[in-house]
Amino acid sequence: MNLRKTANYRDSITMIGHPFASTGVGEQMRSHISALLAVGAEPRIVDIFKFASREDPNHIRLVRHHEVSPRAVTSIRIFHINGDEVEGAIAALEQDGFNFSDGYNVIVPAWELPVYPAKWAALLRRFDAIWALSSFIHSSLLTAGLESTFVGQSVEVGKQAFLPRAYFGIRESAFVLLHFFDTTSFAARVRPRRNPDRPARRPTVVMVVAVTAARLGVSDDIK
Repeated sequence: MNLRKTANYRDSITMIGHPFASTGVGEQMRSHISALLAVGAEPRIVDIFKFASREDPNHIRLVRHHEVSPRAVTSIRIFHINGDEVEGAIAALEQDGFNFSDGYNVIVPAWELPVYPAKWAALLRRFDAIWALSSFIHSSLLTAGLESTFVGQSVEVGKQAFLPRAYFGIRESAFVLLHFFDTTSFAARVRPRRNPDRPARRPTVVMVVAVTAARLGVSDDIK
C-alpha cells in the first residue's frame, strides 16, 4: 500500500495492541492514543487478546468510544506490540477477520538491551515501517539490520488523585523502597534475584515489590 494515497489521515488510523494492559506496552499504546486524540485524529482501537481486566476508569474512558473488531480496521495500522508477540498477535487477529496485507502496517516495539534479537528481527521485517520510541531502541534495531524512524514517546500524564499508603497496606512510619518486578519479562532483561527472608522482628524499612501478571508459584519465589 502507498501511504501517500491515503488522503484523510484523521480517520485512517487503527491502533492495535493491549489498550487495557497495566504493562509498559499498554501504557505506551495509551499514550500514543492520547497524542492522536490531542491533534484531532479519531483512531480506531483493537484489543488483540482481551486478556487484561477492564477496571481502570481512565483506560475505559480513553478506549470505549473507539474500540472496534479486527474486521473494522482502517488502512493504516499501528501495532504496539513487541517482536516476540508478532506471530501470535497476527494469528489471533486473522481468526477474527483481519487481513494483514490489506493495509499499511507499522510496528512500535520496545527493547531494553543494545542488541535486538535476530529471531525477532525477521518478524519485524513483515511490517511496512518500524517506529522507535527512543534513539537507544533505534540503535538496537540497527544491530539487527532494521531501519526505523525515531518517533519518541508521549509522556504527558493527566492529573489524578494520589493514593495514600494505607490504600496499599503500607505503614506510614516505614521507610519504603519501591521496586518493580515484571514476571512476564525475560531473565536476560531483568535478572531477578531472590531477596533474603524478612527478619522476624517488625522491620523499620519496607520494600514494596510491584509484580505484574503473577502466575501460580511466582508469588512464593519473590517473598
